[in-house]
Amino acid sequence: MRLEFAYNDRHFVATDEHSAASYNQPVLLIDDELSDTRIAYEPDEPPKDSALDLLADERGVWGGPATRGALAMLAERMLGGMDAADVRGADYDRVIDAFIAEGKRRLEAELAEE
Repeated sequence: MRLEFAYNDRHFVATDEHSAASYNQPVLLIDDELSDTRIAYEPDEPPKDSALDLLADERGVWGGPATRGALAMLAERMLGGMDAADVRGADYDRVIDAFIAEGKRRLEAELAEE
């Protein structure tokens, strides 16, 4: 990470590439001199998809963040008693199947009311 800018005829560089930067903590150089100013840096990276998200995408289950949130809550209800290391793709498939079935039931109920 490197950010350079000038302000009031001074040159600033915030970087985590300097030898004084460690543990992902950047340093601030002012006119090429190391300063003792503390700065924070948080990478701008999107969150990585979970296995459940990847399998749901494969099955065509996507309706935006609210849908994914509901799917994650169902997975927690159905798989909450399991150790995370023991959860397998087949377990997520059961969750996705239940989610799709519930969606179909709700859609049929809505159509029946019309």
